[in-house]
Amino acid sequence: MRAILLAFPLLFVPCLHAQTGPDPARIKTMHDQIKAKVLDPASLAALGRTTFGCRPDDEGAKTNDFTTAARGIHAVSVNPQIQSPVLDANPIPAPERPPRYYAEDKRPSASEFIFLNQAGQGQKVAALAGKVLVVFLFKPDCKYTPDLMGEIIRLQGMQKGKAYEVVPVSIGSEGWSGLARWRQLNMSILPVDFPLYRPGFQPGTGASVFGELYGTPTTLILDRHGRVAWRINGSIKGALADRLNHILLEGLLETLPAAAS
Repeated sequence: MRAILLAFPLLFVPCLHAQTGPDPARIKTMHDQIKAKVLDPASLAALGRTTFGCRPDDEGAKTNDFTTAARGIHAVSVNPQIQSPVLDANPIPAPERPPRYYAEDKRPSASEFIFLNQAGQGQKVAALAGKVLVVFLFKPDCKYTPDLMGEIIRLQGMQKGKAYEVVPVSIGSEGWSGLARWRQLNMSILPVDFPLYRPGFQPGTGASVFGELYGTPTTLILDRHGRVAWRINGSIKGALADRLNHILLEGLLETLPAAAS
């Protein structure tokens, strides 16, 4: 495992859900690995940029970053079939995570998902057929959201000929008033006209269409038919925009072989 980690210099760590609380046995296992210097802080620093996550509920500010990092490390690998850096879907340890890429015949539909602007105007994914969407699900109370949002803003700026549309959606429980406060606090990074959305509130139109979310932020790339083609848990600070842009503009979204699923 150490050899694998040292071979790939970029890591990302998601904000983990805590609906049932952390598994003590799992934490102990990770701490044992840390003590064995498999994932100690010095090794992590040597491996390159790392994004530490927080829990997606109100415990975020209380969570120890080091422990959070130990519970959810993902590595970056290279798919030899496309000679491009892609996100590895094998966290340490988290076998329940979904795959990073869904083959053409295995893509779950998200066509009923609706994202709402502050005026209450909704846009359904099904109405945007023919357009690739990058849906960024985030929670304002994650203290690392500003850094990760910066990556999404950078991605939006990379668009060439409107090849895709970026859709940042807050799935926090704070509502529009809380989201407005968050925007005010982060005016230094948010362009004046940068849109922020909320999910649909009618059954079957919200974030539940994506299935269980294993952490925030979660980034989903929807193909031109409104189906989930890529799903990325967490983020890579300073690298997520580049990875997504490469996938989108180089046509990898539609051309990856089925074996990648």
